[in-house]
Amino acid sequence: MRLLYIIIGYIFFGIASGWLGFLILNSVLEIDESLSIVGGLSVGGYGIKLFTDILKKRQ
Repeated sequence: MRLLYIIIGYIFFGIASGWLGFLILNSVLEIDESLSIVGGLSVGGYGIKLFTDILKKRQ
């Protein structure tokens, strides 16, 4: 069951933060869509790193 929570957490942190990063770059800052996708991917990667750090602190 814990593994399921970890997988859901990684998916949530990765997709949610990446999508939010894309929306901020594309809509708010009005940056080109291709650059917004790259920025969203990098923010998603940071979200996954953040979740990994949270897991390490809880163990």
